[in-house]
Amino acid sequence: MKQLAAWVGLVVLIPLPCLGQTPTAEEKAATLKFLASLRRPDGGYAAEARPDSPATVAATSSALRAIRYFGGKPEDPSATARFLLSCRHVGRGGFGPTPGSPPEVRITALGLMACKEIPEAKLSPAEIRETFSGYLATEAKSFEDIRIAAAAYETWYKDQPDPALETVRQKWLAEVLKERNPDGTFGNGDGAARHTASALVTVLRLGGSLDDASREAAKKLLLSAQRPDGGWSKADAAGSDLETTYRVMRCLHMLGVKPDVERCRGFIAKCRQPDGSYAVQPGQPGNVSATYYAAIVLHWLE
Repeated sequence: MKQLAAWVGLVVLIPLPCLGQTPTAEEKAATLKFLASLRRPDGGYAAEARPDSPATVAATSSALRAIRYFGGKPEDPSATARFLLSCRHVGRGGFGPTPGSPPEVRITALGLMACKEIPEAKLSPAEIRETFSGYLATEAKSFEDIRIAAAAYETWYKDQPDPALETVRQKWLAEVLKERNPDGTFGNGDGAARHTASALVTVLRLGGSLDDASREAAKKLLLSAQRPDGGWSKADAAGSDLETTYRVMRCLHMLGVKPDVERCRGFIAKCRQPDGSYAVQPGQPGNVSATYYAAIVLHWLE
């Protein structure tokens, strides 16, 4: 019995690794190295490390923000700016995924956000306004289109709204609020947390407000939806994913609330890959968008 007690004492005294810890300096350096490997000769960034994976506006937007949140700086931002602007359609103001490709709503919003990351991507106030009042106002119709357009709107106009875009802002806000439940949440069933988070973030980004009852209902829903693995999931999904976790965490951050932080960090740690990248779910290949989700969620948790 004395020998058993001694062994028990040893087990208690040995420090165990904490799955919920924040990335070390070495781990951050590995992630920045992964992100740098995605840079292509044209200045843009690819979504994956494969040599044949081309640079795109979406991947470049994610890479620039991930680099910032992991404490790095992009290499040759002037070349990256040239790549981004080469994907812009001067006549319509929209961005295509690659140079010469037709514009898309999601890509246009991501292009605007990427240009905000690097001052070298010079867009005049008139050009930015044209993109919102022209291309995005006309083409952003579905909820997902409005959601990402609202993200770009906040990026450029959070501190100083443009009166010329008031009609666009009100139009998008009214469209989102059509789907609101009586208690202020959105959606139903297993998908309610993701839908509520996505919609409320859009409302707040567009300058909308929440009453106390709606705010409390949202907090209760989002916190209760955190899964045992520490993340959040889509409806009927087998496990959490970083993209849904990012959406819910952005909403909680905007509401000034934190979930079970250690569990959430633990889930993100499980999504980390040996090369420093992050995957959308544990065991999947790493990519630039998931790495951005991990970067910003870890930032909010801190």
